[in-house]
Amino acid sequence: MKPEPESLLGIHERFSVRRCPKKPTTTLDLEGCAEREILQTDAAIETSEHAVFSLLGSRGRRDFVRAERAWLGYREAICNAESSQYRAAQSSLSSLHPAS
Repeated sequence: MKPEPESLLGIHERFSVRRCPKKPTTTLDLEGCAEREILQTDAAIETSEHAVFSLLGSRGRRDFVRAERAWLGYREAICNAESSQYRAAQSSLSSLHPAS
């Protein structure tokens, strides 16, 4: 039998943060700004999680950790599913050859 989870995992993104200039003009600039917004949202979620977690008893903490892990798994799966359509499009574009 697996031991019960006892602590929050936290959210860990799988991207390197790009710069976000005051006036973004390129796609990379816009991506960098969006990544920073994601990280700010993650931090706010984690702050709320810790506040709720501190109010719970032992069983509540265990259930909360299970729910957090299930949500993180769902979040990763849905993000992968959503982004797969773009990977497929990119893959089909790479097989095109320029006209001679």
